[in-house]
Amino acid sequence: MDEESNDQDQELHVHVHHKEEKEEPELPKTFEPQPIEPEFTPAPTKKRRIKKWMFIVVAVILVIAIAAGAVAYYLVNKKTTTTNKTSNSSSNSKTTINTAVSSLQPTVVVKTVRDYVKTKYPQVMPEGSKLTAEQIYFKDSNEAPFWMLAGEKYYINYSGDGAVGLNIYYNWTSGGDDIVLARAKSFSNFIIDSLTSQGFKKSTSSVYGNSKYGNESNLAYTKDDVICVTGSPGAILSPPVSFSCGQISKYTKNLPSYKEIAPYITAYSKTEKMLDGDIFIFQELKDGMNGYQNATVSLGNAGVMVGGAMGLFYKTPSGDWTFFGGIQQILPCTSYNTKDLQYAFAYENCFDSSKTPNTDTGNVASYYKLQP
Repeated sequence: MDEESNDQDQELHVHVHHKEEKEEPELPKTFEPQPIEPEFTPAPTKKRRIKKWMFIVVAVILVIAIAAGAVAYYLVNKKTTTTNKTSNSSSNSKTTINTAVSSLQPTVVVKTVRDYVKTKYPQVMPEGSKLTAEQIYFKDSNEAPFWMLAGEKYYINYSGDGAVGLNIYYNWTSGGDDIVLARAKSFSNFIIDSLTSQGFKKSTSSVYGNSKYGNESNLAYTKDDVICVTGSPGAILSPPVSFSCGQISKYTKNLPSYKEIAPYITAYSKTEKMLDGDIFIFQELKDGMNGYQNATVSLGNAGVMVGGAMGLFYKTPSGDWTFFGGIQQILPCTSYNTKDLQYAFAYENCFDSSKTPNTDTGNVASYYKLQP
């Protein structure tokens, strides 16, 4: 870089000094008296004129030659430097691109798995078809599986950015249970076979497949910057068999939103119900009565295939968030049995279990006749 700068900043000055010779008149050899006639200066002979212009022409040619040589040197040197700069720039650019773009993409991994499954179950039908015998169909998504980043506490996922999911639907209404279960397990085995043939290794340090927490429904496989999760061959009961992949480096995309729900996670952890792999996805924040609030957070676990609940949290005007409970349906009004719960969930629906049918619903405030 310094050499280029010096070359560009250098100014080239060519100074050529030519001293013209002053022509001295030739004196006569004798001084004899001459007749008085008008004086005239004899014209220079042709020989002297040629000699004079030869000096001028030679000098000009030298000036042009020197200037041309200097300019040529400057241009050649500049071109060489520019070429080197361009070459280095291109090389650096190529290196940056190669560094930024992972050599292994989730879309390629999933396509390879899909193609392998097709060799085993070639009767692939359009999405949503009613399936018979050995027919299947695929349904795609852009969801990455849940994963825990180094230094973080909770499993998170992300959508888009090259993440891809593959759901395999199969016929599970015909044939005996043994046939259907064998068919279901085969898809997981095919996925795992394809992943291992691509160089993936089973994760031994995650919640997936970890019997310590009873989380053996899903299995995780990793290679380079890609994480893929599929159902365990022994835990699939009904379609679809789900499989998804994402890039580990891209999980930072959703970290801010997960950190925003830290107060709810802290409240839940105080109940001593929290397990490795628990998932928290914020749903809704609502105002209650008299400065109270309630929040709904989706609860689940990364290591299991099914399950989950809507977690209910509440906050008093001057206190921290508290976990109330996990629900999968509307609660009876009598479940809100403290003043804090009644004010926090005042406008939430509940049903009066003393009435028949007990599906008649109102809200907590009307049931307890609360006043703002």
